[in-house]
Amino acid sequence: VAADSPDELASVAWSTVALPHRVDVVGKSIDVSWYRFAVDLPERPADLWAIYERRPRTNLAMFVNGVQLTSPAQARRPYTHDWAPRLVPIPSSLLRAGRNDVLIRSASEPPASRLDQTYIGPYEVLAAAHDRHLLLDVTAKQATLAAMLLFAALFGIIYVLRRRDTVFAAYGITILVWSLHVCFLIGPERWLGTEAQWLVLGEFMLAAFVICAIMTVHRFLGRRPRRAERLLVAGAVAYLLAALAAATFLEGEPLSAFNLLVGVPILLVLSGRSVWQLARAAIANATIERRLMLLCALIVWVTGVRDFLVHVADPGDGPHTTYLPYTVSFVLLLFGSLIMFRFARALRETEVLNRELEARVEQKAAELEANYARIRVFERNQALAG
Repeated sequence: VAADSPDELASVAWSTVALPHRVDVVGKSIDVSWYRFAVDLPERPADLWAIYERRPRTNLAMFVNGVQLTSPAQARRPYTHDWAPRLVPIPSSLLRAGRNDVLIRSASEPPASRLDQTYIGPYEVLAAAHDRHLLLDVTAKQATLAAMLLFAALFGIIYVLRRRDTVFAAYGITILVWSLHVCFLIGPERWLGTEAQWLVLGEFMLAAFVICAIMTVHRFLGRRPRRAERLLVAGAVAYLLAALAAATFLEGEPLSAFNLLVGVPILLVLSGRSVWQLARAAIANATIERRLMLLCALIVWVTGVRDFLVHVADPGDGPHTTYLPYTVSFVLLLFGSLIMFRFARALRETEVLNRELEARVEQKAAELEANYARIRVFERNQALAG
C-alpha cells in the first residue's frame, strides 16, 4: 500500500499475517507495507510504554492512535534503513483504556520488505532487552571490528618488514575481509549499486573470507598449492559475477536457495579440509602453535555447521541466533595473537643468531690479530738472527 499516513488507509482490506513477515519486492523501486496491531488495555498505563524491534532491517515509521512516534522525515525518501535494535517510547498520554491501534509503516527496496517480531509493552522491560541486544548486535561487533582493523594494519606493517614470510600478508588480508563482512552485518548504508547487489556483496565476503583463511592455513603450514588456490579464486570471482548479474536482471533473491543449500555446504567442505590438514600437521609435529591453530579452526568450523543447520531447519526470517560472527572475530584475534607471537619469537631468534654471529666474528678477529702478532714476532726474530 503506497500510503504515507494512516489517514490514507481507510479503505484498505487488512489481512492477518504471522511475524516475522517477509514480502518479495518485484518490479518496484520501493515497497511500502503497513502492519496494524490492536492493544487492549484495561486502563491507561501510568508508566512509559514502548515499541521494540530487534532487527528492523527496513525503514520504519510508527503510529499510535493516529499520532506518529518517529520523525516525519523517516517516512519520506531517501529510505534510510534501521539495522540496529530500535526502541521507540510511547508516551502514556497517547494510550487509553480499551483498544489502541498501533500502525507500523515498513518501506524497503528490492529484493524484499520485511517486519521482524514486534514487542509492545512497558518501557523498562523492553529497554532491558534492547540494551542487551544492542550490546550483542552492534557494540560487540563494533569493538571487534576496530580491533581487527588494527590487527590487519599491524600485519601489513609486519609483512613490509618481513616479506619472506607471506603468512603475515595472508592473515592481514583474511582479517580485513572478515572486517568487511562484519560491516555488512552491522548494516551501514550501501556505498554502491542497488540494495540487491549490496546484499550479494555482503554474502560474497563470507566466501572470500573462507578462501583467504584457507590460503593462510597453507602458508602457516609452509605449503603453496598454487593451482588449487587459483581455482578457488577463479571460482569465487565467477560466483560474484553470476550473483551480481542475477541481482541486476532478475527479480527477488534468485540465488538465496542456491547459497543456502549449495554454496554454504561447499564452503563448509573446503574449510573442513583445512581443519583436516591442520589436524594431520599437529599429529605429525605437535607444536603448541599448531595445536592452538587446530583448536581455533575446529571451533569456527563446528560453529559454522551449527548455524548452517539452524538456517536449514528454518530458512525463513525467523529469530535465528547465529554464533559465527562472534566466534570468528574472537578466534581471529586469538589467531592474530598467535601469529604475532610467532613473529616476536622469530625476531628473538634472529637477535640471538645475530649476537652469536657477532661474537664469532669478534672471536675470529681476535684470533687473526693474535696470529698476526705471532707472525710479526717471528719475522722480527728471524731478522735479528740473520
